Amino acid sequence: MRARLAQLKERVEESWLYRYAWDNPSAEHDARTILSAPKVGLWLGLEVLAIILATTAMLVIAPAEEAEFRDLLEIAGTGRVLINTTFLTMTLLVTLVVPFRAVGLLEGPRWRGYLDQVITTGLSPLRYFAGKVASSQPFFMALFAASFPFVSLFGLLGGADWTQVLAGYLLLYLYANLLLCVACALGSLLHEVLALLLTLFLAGLGHFLAVFPFPAVLATYSPARYLLIPGLETVAGTKAAQVQDLYATVSLLGLEIGWLPWTLAVWALLFLLCGLTCALGPLHAFVPGLNNFGSLVLPGDRNLFRLRKFRPFVTRRTELAFLFDNRSVGLGRWALPIRALQLFALLSLIAVQLFSSVFANPFVAELPHDIIIGGEVFSLVFCLVLTLILLTTGQAQSLTRFRLAGISIPQVAFDGAILIALLCLLVLLHVSGWAYAWAEISKPRSFWRSMGGARELFRSASLALATLIPLTITTFLMMKLVAARFFGKGWVLLAGVVFVGFCCAAPSVLVPIAEGFARSKVEGARAWAEPLYLLSLASPLTEASNLLDSPPRWLERDHWLLERAFWFWQALVIAYLGALVWRAHRSILQRAEVFATRDIEAEAAARGQLPCPSCGSQLQTETPSTPWGGILLTRFFKEVRCLECGCDFHGPSGETHPRRNFYIGVVRYGFLGVMLLFGVYLTSSLM
Repeated sequence: MRARLAQLKERVEESWLYRYAWDNPSAEHDARTILSAPKVGLWLGLEVLAIILATTAMLVIAPAEEAEFRDLLEIAGTGRVLINTTFLTMTLLVTLVVPFRAVGLLEGPRWRGYLDQVITTGLSPLRYFAGKVASSQPFFMALFAASFPFVSLFGLLGGADWTQVLAGYLLLYLYANLLLCVACALGSLLHEVLALLLTLFLAGLGHFLAVFPFPAVLATYSPARYLLIPGLETVAGTKAAQVQDLYATVSLLGLEIGWLPWTLAVWALLFLLCGLTCALGPLHAFVPGLNNFGSLVLPGDRNLFRLRKFRPFVTRRTELAFLFDNRSVGLGRWALPIRALQLFALLSLIAVQLFSSVFANPFVAELPHDIIIGGEVFSLVFCLVLTLILLTTGQAQSLTRFRLAGISIPQVAFDGAILIALLCLLVLLHVSGWAYAWAEISKPRSFWRSMGGARELFRSASLALATLIPLTITTFLMMKLVAARFFGKGWVLLAGVVFVGFCCAAPSVLVPIAEGFARSKVEGARAWAEPLYLLSLASPLTEASNLLDSPPRWLERDHWLLERAFWFWQALVIAYLGALVWRAHRSILQRAEVFATRDIEAEAAARGQLPCPSCGSQLQTETPSTPWGGILLTRFFKEVRCLECGCDFHGPSGETHPRRNFYIGVVRYGFLGVMLLFGVYLTSSLM
């Protein structure tokens, strides 16, 4: 027997998976840290104490206070109830312990000063994290082994189903590893403290959805739902079928499956996404002119001098970039397409869950109409806001490109493709959800629960979706434009919030002004009312009020411009911002190519490039846009920008022309003003 065990141990140690996970510089150190006797004893003692307190409360205190608990103990069996209580206690303990254990997996090597040793070994990030996961498995086994005596003792009290006990242990084991993978993936993208807080928040949200009566399609991120289903069905009595439909049956707009298969499928997808994140790491490109200490090492980096004030953040980001630079060349080459598939898979999963919970709810026929409309609008806004947050990048990420067969695709193109694909999916889910629940929504309701017929509800929801789509696209373009100038993602997010507030509030201010002109008795003032209201329709709030309610009464005529003004302004803004984004990101890539040039002087002489008239530098790139010429005139006059001092000058002559630029700007803005006045006159005459 011992010989066979020795042979089995030898085979396991010689296996590829064992050597991949354990044969690395970090796994042994982490195993000693995690499995040290005092720490393990502390955690196990805390677990035993928590189980004793929870089961005592369930057996003694709860039945004395509530009759439902007494009925549960009598019908389901004391042993079964106490076993599920033990599992719920372990679920909460694992939720608290695992993120705290995983949060130091990157921070520990950084602060203890041996992360550079890990980097210089050439260890791939995926193998690094595999060692971390492998060293955590004995700790999980110790936690589960400490609870087994209690489970065995409670099983003797009657009512225990050992098949469900085994399934509960397996589910808890998968849940612990899921938390570990999520914490590791977030730790590779964010600061470790933020990763810890976000993991705890997501785990708490999963428990909240599992415990309270939310549809089963949403309650897939915690094993608590599996542990609560038997007890709820037992005490439900005549409502057991409704409890089964709400808690245990997953409906994906007509496709009904059990909670456990759906949960395992969702967890498998999350394991895959987290594993890819641990292998790829953050989207990063080394900023030209900065080493890993944030110091200036190349000419032309005076504009980056302020980055030295944020040295800890620059240091951490660059250290992680060096760590993930050890990934395989093939994997790094396909980083952008894999990241795009990751984000789209995650966003698609969330969108399907939210829309299914609204339209495939077993009680949708009884819900008030305002809850149905509010649920869909919340799902739309949540998915779109989450998409914009996940697609937020800085200037360093804008330097990444995907090269295939001589074609270079920038990172902003992949983000745009993700956004367009998600918008198409939301439209499909919107139509599919209403088609699936049409019969249930059409059922009559009381006066207080009704907002009209199904057609009116579908029209309102469709208008909300149609209003949100262009606003999302313009916000995305504005954030990408800001990302071309700033390294920090916080500034990009702030710019997106300010832009949404401005687009919603600023044009809508024109509505009372237009109404004041309409009621004015001054001669010629009324002619300005309708053009001003036409400008106010650029706001989504004004457009929604115009479509859902009715246009203002002082509008004497109903013209087609009033119906299509919102789309005209949005198309104009999208076209203008799209051109700016293209020029800005093209300028970033051109500047990176200039810094990558080995012999700048020789390259400049070969192209016949003239030095900067201000500082004499040869570090130059095309000027993307200027205040006096915009995009087209700047490109027409062949303006270039010095990367050393930021001076804009005429490339062929090598001279600055401030007087010429001033006159061009006066003519350009004068022409735009004349066109605006002509548009106002034409609008007032047509209307």
